[in-house]
Amino acid sequence: MKTRKITALILSMALILAAFTFAGCGHDTRFIMTVNGEEVPVGWFIMNQFAAAREAQALFAEEHTDVDVTVEDFSYEDYQIEGTDYVEWVNDRAIELTARMFIIDEKFTEMELSFDDETRTGMTEGINNSWNTDRKLEELYSMLGEQAFDYATDGETWEDFFTAAGVSKESFTAYHTNEVKMSMVFDGIYGEGGTNPVSDEEWLAVFEKDYIRYRTLPISLADDEGEPLPDDEIAERRELAQSLLEGIVEGKSFTESKAEYDEFIVGISDGEEVDDDFRDFVEGGFGVDDDEDDEGEGDANIDEPDESGESGESESDEDETGEDVDDTSESETESETPEDETESTEDEDEDWRNFNVYEQADKDQFDDFLKISDFEDQDNEIVQFIMDLEIGVPEIYQGENADFIFMRLDVLDESNVDDYKMGVVVELRYEEYEDMLDEGARELLNTVTVNQIAVDKFDPRKFIVM
Repeated sequence: MKTRKITALILSMALILAAFTFAGCGHDTRFIMTVNGEEVPVGWFIMNQFAAAREAQALFAEEHTDVDVTVEDFSYEDYQIEGTDYVEWVNDRAIELTARMFIIDEKFTEMELSFDDETRTGMTEGINNSWNTDRKLEELYSMLGEQAFDYATDGETWEDFFTAAGVSKESFTAYHTNEVKMSMVFDGIYGEGGTNPVSDEEWLAVFEKDYIRYRTLPISLADDEGEPLPDDEIAERRELAQSLLEGIVEGKSFTESKAEYDEFIVGISDGEEVDDDFRDFVEGGFGVDDDEDDEGEGDANIDEPDESGESGESESDEDETGEDVDDTSESETESETPEDETESTEDEDEDWRNFNVYEQADKDQFDDFLKISDFEDQDNEIVQFIMDLEIGVPEIYQGENADFIFMRLDVLDESNVDDYKMGVVVELRYEEYEDMLDEGARELLNTVTVNQIAVDKFDPRKFIVM
């Protein structure tokens, strides 16, 4: 009897010890790591598994240009990424990216950045729209690559998909909020007025060398079904294209030329109507309604996220998913108009008299840019044709189903050229920026505890095509 009591006591102590052991090594798989005493939701790690898989597949494409990933028996698991087994690389990188979220949060706070109302509203609406959107829409597959999913669920939305994968709405929100913070920190370092801004001389030199601005007017040689027109109609349209080209050379705008083309094809407009329409359009502020109410609230908790991005905890040890938590107008008074206000009005009238409505319409409708380096490894006839054009001299490119009137423009002769600045700055500094964040993440990981049981449980092969 005494022996039984001793045995029972030993067994009881063993169970208590085992409970403490499991708790200490991360038996609770709702959390992926502990940072500064705070448990980080596993959903952050799962979201970063998707991001890591995208990185891995991009690196694979660079390292294995001769491998066809579309064949039926292809599997990334058969290969290594940077000398590491594919799945192991994805998980290691996901851990690193999860730690990097804290580095981004720290820098966001250190730089005293904050979301304005427009950004906050845009994030809230964007996150809620994504969460509630039909995940089967083709364009959304681009989020995770062409072979993104092999995970069967009965749900139709991203909420269904991510919930099944183990991601809560709070983690989904925290992840995408951190992405916005990452962009804002980048701007705060390298953008205008940043702590280490890229000079105008540097980015403009790259922009002028690597970008081309051009204007184009297509002349279709196919019917509504995409089939080639009869030879006599093709000849007639090419004669029209030549006539339009001559008009442009003589100073006619692309807008007026497009109106002539429309009239020739379907007889829907004449020059005078287009003139009036565009004047009304410009006088009305180019279709922009300044009084449009953009306010709105979504369900995502963007307003006051805590450091974990979570507002509640799941009761399950299996994963983190559960319930979602997440003008006074001035009256006009009669008074004498100040002299400077009268002068301003006269200046505005003069600006309108000098304003070329067709030139602005051409810029809005027919101008585009191309980046030369994007086509370095391609034999693209149209791009080469545009590159070879003399600036300001239009020419016709004869294609199979359409001819195009192209005119190359001075890439720097554009009032809104600064709109392209941050795109170039990203090209120049993004690798440096990512290296800085990754270094901070690796240093942080030396001080945190990773829940390896959660890493092993949430195997990316369950929901990402490998």
